[in-house]
Amino acid sequence: MSQGNIGADVKNLVRILGAHSYGKADVVVRELLQNGRDAIHSRFRGESGSRGRIDVTALRSSITFIDNGTGMKRGELEEYLSKLGTTIKQAENAGSTGNDPIGEFGIGFFSAFMIADRIIVRTRKPDEGKAFEWNSVGSTSYEITELQDPIEPGTQVTIIFTARLQQVRGRGGTAPDHPAVLRFHGL
Repeated sequence: MSQGNIGADVKNLVRILGAHSYGKADVVVRELLQNGRDAIHSRFRGESGSRGRIDVTALRSSITFIDNGTGMKRGELEEYLSKLGTTIKQAENAGSTGNDPIGEFGIGFFSAFMIADRIIVRTRKPDEGKAFEWNSVGSTSYEITELQDPIEPGTQVTIIFTARLQQVRGRGGTAPDHPAVLRFHGL
């Protein structure tokens, strides 16, 4: 008798799960907006007057989502962005009987690899001086580095589009050479 471990090609697994669970690339945008909204609600819970903000900047080769939500520490990046199937929302809702499935499965963020060659997350908790960058190409490895330059509290997620998607976006002049910016304030 022999024993072994079952291996997995994480990059392909993430793409398959994302494609079957989320179907279309535009759902990735909804997922990342929802993540930002959840982070904002977590940070400003119970405060009167909403100061939440999400800015989205689209370029030919990338799209960036910036929120002023709760941000993450290094350990939270390792726990929630580096393990498929774990989410902050699961931790916050432990024991909850809520029926909202968004954020419960831990694959919405990873579905971004359907359209991305690389994802870069820069983040800082409001009560922390240290900011971190999480960087992955959707394989089994990632890098976390402490940022030397200060950033505002919250999270910035940059999706670097796949070469194929960049090529499609560049055809016919449909993608801007200058940034297209959307701002959501008062969340």
